[in-house]
Amino acid sequence: MDRVGGGGDMSELGCKGGTGNKSELGNTKELHNTTNTNELTNMIKSTAPDQQHSIKELADSEVEDADEEIEKMKIVSGKLFPPLSLEKWVKGYETIGFQGTHLYEAVEELRRMKTNGSKIFLGFTSNLVSSGLRDLLCALVRHKCVGVVVTTAGAVEEDIIKTLKPSRLGSFGMDGGLLRSRGMNRIGNVIVPNENYFEFEEWLTRVLDRIVDGEVDGGGGSGEGSENRAKDNAQRKTEREIGGYRRCGGLAVITPSRLIYELGREAQCEESIWHWAYANSLPVYCPAITDGSIGDIITYYKRRKELVIDLVEDIAKINREGVFEERTGALILGAGVVKHHILNANLFRNGLDHCVLVNTAQEYDGSDAGARVDEAVSWGKIKKNTTSVKVHADASIVFPIIAAAVWPEIFAEYTG
Repeated sequence: MDRVGGGGDMSELGCKGGTGNKSELGNTKELHNTTNTNELTNMIKSTAPDQQHSIKELADSEVEDADEEIEKMKIVSGKLFPPLSLEKWVKGYETIGFQGTHLYEAVEELRRMKTNGSKIFLGFTSNLVSSGLRDLLCALVRHKCVGVVVTTAGAVEEDIIKTLKPSRLGSFGMDGGLLRSRGMNRIGNVIVPNENYFEFEEWLTRVLDRIVDGEVDGGGGSGEGSENRAKDNAQRKTEREIGGYRRCGGLAVITPSRLIYELGREAQCEESIWHWAYANSLPVYCPAITDGSIGDIITYYKRRKELVIDLVEDIAKINREGVFEERTGALILGAGVVKHHILNANLFRNGLDHCVLVNTAQEYDGSDAGARVDEAVSWGKIKKNTTSVKVHADASIVFPIIAAAVWPEIFAEYTG
């Protein structure tokens, strides 16, 4: 992969996901940028989902043109690390104390998972895909370093959006009101322009049309020649095994995991996490799939009444992921729903054999997000007497170190 940094022609960075003409949609700017509450309420009432409007038609035309300002911002990327061997260097953390020692223990725990063939559940929150860590996460999925992925809706959409348009590097201190007037959204010090979401809406609508029309199973290959027929048959067999899609009368019923599979099929971009999950038939679970732009777009999708998202089938499926495995492990970056979803799935096999948690949440408010390893042991979600560890740290700082030490062969290609 080419390194990315600074401004420049965005057409050279992104991978335009999918094919076909753009659907005739309106404009999402009013929903994102209207500041008058009464005006926004009236807009929403006048464009209720039952009237089959696009959320883009709720846009505000008063947003200032900030294209030149956006172009000057550096592109968010995780590809600037120079090739460096940390396999031995990381041992220095063993006796350094505090979270440095926990970092060393996390590396050792992941090495044990890798050595003993544990099925690894990888969990990460959406902000990490907004950051440059997306590139490293993509490398792990591409090289089949993990067996299951659990994430949130923001991560699903941010990965696809970055194949269309890049996110930009800003600062934590940027004025929110000014950003609002310029059509820019801040995630920490990462800036995502409204235009990125507008393009994603058009892209996702085409995918939803294909799902509702039943153009899912088999992939629509040409079928000409024995080699192509064999490939098409193999793909159909894979999709039957993956499941998650069915017709019920006039309805298209699809699970979140199958929806992400279809997004990965459409993405056609080697920088996309979901492209490689699709290519490797790697299951990706997202129990809160509607908690983001995806949910907004589906709400205002003109054929929404023909589409059903089946969450329950995915719950049953992830609960079976580890039951018959000899060993399971987890690497969970961030917390919240991704953490609990992975831990709870392993409850059905009496707990994980290995677990590495990386987050900054504290336990004092009783939240699952902040809970330490021993609390999960009390629930039977992690086995007793394991060497599982929690690293209290920002994943954007420590995960590149962990990855370089545990998967040096992958990291060398990722940075090069």
